Amino acid sequence: MPRKDMCDFGGTEDMEDHLDSYLDYMNMHGAFDAVKCRVFPLTLSGDTQTWYGGLKRQTIYSFHELSNEFCSGFTVNRRKWRHMVHLNSIKQLDSKTIKDYMNRFIEAARQV
Repeated sequence: MPRKDMCDFGGTEDMEDHLDSYLDYMNMHGAFDAVKCRVFPLTLSGDTQTWYGGLKRQTIYSFHELSNEFCSGFTVNRRKWRHMVHLNSIKQLDSKTIKDYMNRFIEAARQV
């Protein structure tokens, strides 16, 4: 079921993005909860595999519980959202085109 080109989570990426992508993929294939739990460690690499190996056995009984543990273990990696007021600080730089300004503004708007 999981493809090798499925993104690995190494611990520096946004954990919610990884979890969302993983669930989209698994739900698309109609995976049951137990399968999601068994396959999830295959998407981890490096220190995150070490984290997974440190989980106490026989304490997680659903993917919901596993995802909660994952989120609390990597909450530092959550994307930092900005307030809308930040958009007021985006200005067109003297040496840049209006297109450059719009690209910077759109990118900043995605973070609100």
